[in-house]
Amino acid sequence: MTSGIPPESIVPHGVPPASWAAIGAEPDNGGWRIPERDADGEIIGWSRRFPDGSKGFVKGGHRGLTMPPSLSAYGGSTEDDPIFVVEGATDAAALHGLGLDAIGRPSAHGGVNFLAHLLRNLHVCIISENDGTAGAPGAFKVADRLKAVCMSVKVIFPPAGVKDAREWVAQGATKEALLAASKDAPQVADSFLPPIEGGREGNEFNPRPVTELGPAAPTNWLWNGYIAEGHVSLLTGYWKAGKSTLLAHVCRDMVLGGGLTEASVYGDILIVSEESESLWCLRRDEVGLPSAVQVGFPESLARMSLGEWLHFIERIRTLARERNYRLVVFDTITNIWPVINENDASQVTAALKPLRALARDGVSVLLIHHPKKNSEGGELSRGSGALLGFVDIIVDFTLAVPNDPNSRRRVLKCRSRFPECPSEVVIELTDAGYVVIGAPSRAASGDRQMVIDGLLVGRPGGLTPDDLISAWPTKPAPSVKTITADLKAGFASGRWRRLGTGRRNDAYRYALASGFVSFPDGVLGEGNESGAGIAAGEVAP
Repeated sequence: MTSGIPPESIVPHGVPPASWAAIGAEPDNGGWRIPERDADGEIIGWSRRFPDGSKGFVKGGHRGLTMPPSLSAYGGSTEDDPIFVVEGATDAAALHGLGLDAIGRPSAHGGVNFLAHLLRNLHVCIISENDGTAGAPGAFKVADRLKAVCMSVKVIFPPAGVKDAREWVAQGATKEALLAASKDAPQVADSFLPPIEGGREGNEFNPRPVTELGPAAPTNWLWNGYIAEGHVSLLTGYWKAGKSTLLAHVCRDMVLGGGLTEASVYGDILIVSEESESLWCLRRDEVGLPSAVQVGFPESLARMSLGEWLHFIERIRTLARERNYRLVVFDTITNIWPVINENDASQVTAALKPLRALARDGVSVLLIHHPKKNSEGGELSRGSGALLGFVDIIVDFTLAVPNDPNSRRRVLKCRSRFPECPSEVVIELTDAGYVVIGAPSRAASGDRQMVIDGLLVGRPGGLTPDDLISAWPTKPAPSVKTITADLKAGFASGRWRRLGTGRRNDAYRYALASGFVSFPDGVLGEGNESGAGIAAGEVAP
């Protein structure tokens, strides 16, 4: 390799030395040795352009992109100043000679993966070749891939009779002319949107009187009150509070029946998870997840672009039809969707819209979400209110006993478009799975009744409300009104027997129903566990 710059008379392909230097090319025996780079700007190979116009490639390298080590800081940031993508090093050098940001791909549709990584969220204009062979198909194939990750993608052609970008520049094209051509070109259509047939768009929107609508269809619940067919639910819970464990039990109960769902659901479940495969293996074995529960792991947890997200949802829609998915879960949504700023309503809305198409296919959608900081006593879900406005059912998942992660009880607080949704329910994780305890007041009453059961053991003569309060194991004890209500409920359900007349000097006493014998006069007979019993107001030792 020589250091001398070739004279203008033998410049290969008619590209001036300054243009070659702009892409990092080095003089090489009257020609040029040109670096080819990966998406990070690292040199992975060297191509060659000889004085006679022929081409070559240095053995041992790999084909990559022709460009400077880094692009302009603002290149591609607006649609008026795109990054130009061309075919080959000479086209790239010619455009850089005009002061444009340009990248040369090694062939008609080569280097696409590098381009997709490098040009994410930028505006791009592809200059196709007028060669009548692979040029135009290659340009549109590259465009089809880039529109999944770029803010905008356009394809332009040199004038008739002009082969490529280098020849276009050689015939007098200026920077302003190329930018104008890009600005006037339409964006490449998004393939995930079906083409509109002639005249159809004018007939799709046809309002009707509400009285002519069909009969109201009953809501089909997969998890009663929380996940409805064809609707979107949002479950928000504190970090490491057991959201994924709850999800595993819900999915198992949906398929096999269990403590959380009334009946099993026909169909499969897809979980798009941020967690590792090994964690799901452990959860599968621990909970007993069946094969109808399928788990998908995105190839990378790097945040998707909006285009990638749209194509990803389309892929899920296709899988849902092929595999009969009844429920699709995103755990957690914020590690997958293309939202950079969760407080930006426009970003959040754009990311959520494709999920509505999935729901309209009849698929239930569950979004698992993290809470905002300092959310005690208020709205859990973090970020823009657009998320809460979009979903149909909002579920907050919290500890039943604050600051006690060892408690096996959790609370589900729900707000919904559906009247069937309970506002607040306590659930408890048992060895057999989650069971529904009921409303918090009922759960608290159930806890007190268990304490009362313990206090009544060995006291067949019964205890009055005052006796129970005196013997209560924790302080402060419940009020007389609360204990009396619990006792009445337990008596009505047959849990306890009631003794005495309830009159002055003969207060009601309550005893365990098991093993007791009732006599007409309301007193305990000698056949009871502890003989004659305990007088009113007396607490047995």
